[in-house]
Amino acid sequence: MERKCGECHQLYIAQRSNSRYCSPKCRVRASRSAAKTGASSTRKLRVVADVDDDTAAKDDKQKARSVLEAVETGDYLSELVATRRRIAVAVSDPNTPARDLAALTRRQLEISKEIRAIEKDRKDEVGEAADTPDEAWPASRG
Repeated sequence: MERKCGECHQLYIAQRSNSRYCSPKCRVRASRSAAKTGASSTRKLRVVADVDDDTAAKDDKQKARSVLEAVETGDYLSELVATRRRIAVAVSDPNTPARDLAALTRRQLEISKEIRAIEKDRKDEVGEAADTPDEAWPASRG
């Protein structure tokens, strides 16, 4: 199969279906020039968090805060939400180094689990109070 070299742009016969360069010399030259410019020939991956609709709706309802503002309010849930949002921004940024993506996404998922647990606990506390039967009141005398 005939291809055009990604570095010198000459036509060459590709020995493999995924080859991009006509020789190791061109491959090394392309790699070094990409390292100098900060460009990469590899495709950037984008991580999409698996968020259910209820959590996404609650996040939209909550006021968007910076991590600092959330910490100053003293509300732990707000702090977690702001931190998760900040991590999501970093993960979706194409300038985030690839070496950091795994740790960031892992932390984002941990925070999401913790947020769900806190919201579930709060919902359960309200649910228990709502399930408590009313007490009988004595008839008033008048």
